[in-house]
Amino acid sequence: MKSLQTAHPWPLRLLRYESVESRSARTRRENELHEAFADLRLSGEWFRFNSAFEATLPLPPSPPPYPPHARIVEKMKNCGKPDCYTCPRGPYLYAQWEEGEKTLDKYIGKKPG
Repeated sequence: MKSLQTAHPWPLRLLRYESVESRSARTRRENELHEAFADLRLSGEWFRFNSAFEATLPLPPSPPPYPPHARIVEKMKNCGKPDCYTCPRGPYLYAQWEEGEKTLDKYIGKKPG
């Protein structure tokens, strides 16, 4: 996206993408899309976006806000209020991973149940 953004004057955001296994299948699918949306082509790989174009491609799965190698851990947390009688609270789910010598974590949500 970063390299595409430098070639485009307006902010870009990923709305759709399609995962295709083999190179030949990718080329075939790209050609199909170029043909189907020829009337929407602005230039090269740029297309005018409309509802027909949007409906053709699957929604991207939401990428997790943490790396794929992260492990999911449960944590009990204190709210920080003095004299709180309900602490610790939880359990809460966190993704946890290492980057260099640092251990990082990202809140996922309250454990269901």
